[in-house]
Amino acid sequence: MARRLRPALVSLAVLLLARPCRAGDTQTELWPEAHVLLKLDARLRVFLLAKLVYSPASWTVDGTSSYQEVEAGPHLDVTLKPILHHGLKKPVWERERWLWARLGYTYISTFGDVADPSHENRGIVELTGRVRLPEALWVVNRGRMELRDKDGTFSTRYRYRLTLERETTLFGAVTMPHVNAEVFYDATHHAWSRQRYEAGVEIVLDARWRLTPQYVRQEDQRSEPRHLNAVGLILQYQR
Repeated sequence: MARRLRPALVSLAVLLLARPCRAGDTQTELWPEAHVLLKLDARLRVFLLAKLVYSPASWTVDGTSSYQEVEAGPHLDVTLKPILHHGLKKPVWERERWLWARLGYTYISTFGDVADPSHENRGIVELTGRVRLPEALWVVNRGRMELRDKDGTFSTRYRYRLTLERETTLFGAVTMPHVNAEVFYDATHHAWSRQRYEAGVEIVLDARWRLTPQYVRQEDQRSEPRHLNAVGLILQYQR
């Protein structure tokens, strides 16, 4: 399986890195995240998110000030369909469901030496569905609506993400390599304003802990920076 997925991951990385960008128009960021997943029963789960976005001054577009942002908030996941039988070696809550929803809230704020400080209260409504393909591949479709109050201005944004993933074993560890693409629709401008591409691999450490390194490429047509490269690392605890 590793041999089958490797060409797709390499092709995506080459495509994203090769996209032409003007000098000084690209920002590079680090995205460390922590996820806590608490199963309440067969149909309900609590998801707690904490994320830091960091870019030193030398990585930012203007090159004069760093960019630092924190995002945190609680979410409730609700199963809309019965549990499925998927045959995964290391199942998790969301991969045992054909269809599930998420209701959540996050607070997002910049801090420190930031050129354009901001804060945002964001309500989240998501619907995620899974479709199984041959060779035990999965296609995951996620639709998301965001209700945003940013610096006192309300707006809505819609997002659609398509993910391809498959469980495999690498170096003795159970892993879940994935690639996805996501588009953002900004209701304020009535336009598809952002595209995001991601490649990563979830590594099962034990029954409770998982680690996911990932690479993200983002293109923006309505805000700065216009081009973004991000390296993320998600530490996840589930119970």
